[in-house]
Amino acid sequence: MNLRPLNDFVLVKMDPLPDRTSAGGIHLTYDNPVRTGTVIRSGPGRLFVGEDYRPSESKPGDRIAFFTVINQTRQGKSVVHLLGDDQTIIRESDILFFIEEGNPRIEQ
Repeated sequence: MNLRPLNDFVLVKMDPLPDRTSAGGIHLTYDNPVRTGTVIRSGPGRLFVGEDYRPSESKPGDRIAFFTVINQTRQGKSVVHLLGDDQTIIRESDILFFIEEGNPRIEQ
């Protein structure tokens, strides 16, 4: 299925979580509050009441970071059946920052 986000929503392919197992083979939970991913598609922008139209700043291929808790909200859970396991949809305002080439990687 091919989805096209509206307004200021962004479809993101999340980076895989690191495999964290203890020396004894016990799977440890992932506790990093920030996830990273790549923008697949972004909506055209948003029209604010009493303001001008604000076009989307993100574009396909941008590497971004966002809070993990965004996926656990009502918005994130309501569309999970339409998306792949490694995809999510977030608002552009939920993007914390863009990761540009040459920047140090985020410690996981």
